[in-house]
Amino acid sequence: MRTEDQSGKFLTMVSTVMNMLLLFLNIVMILFKVHSNRERNEKKYALLWKLGINDAEIDKTRKTETAIVFIIPSFVAVCIGAIMTMGLIKNTI
Repeated sequence: MRTEDQSGKFLTMVSTVMNMLLLFLNIVMILFKVHSNRERNEKKYALLWKLGINDAEIDKTRKTETAIVFIIPSFVAVCIGAIMTMGLIKNTI
């Protein structure tokens, strides 16, 4: 019985570490995407600036777009990781 309890805790720890690693990799991939689209976005914001949108509104738009790009995939990754971990815990009990 003790070995099963230890293996369940070990499996939970490994899955938690893997989930954290996947979340980190998710953030790195998003940063790469944001960085590679930077030139195209700069042209878009320059055009908006020429149309009369002030710098504060452009900065607010940039922050909102970046937050959406980071928050939604990170939330999905955390939810999927939590579901996987809960499934592992349920199977080991």
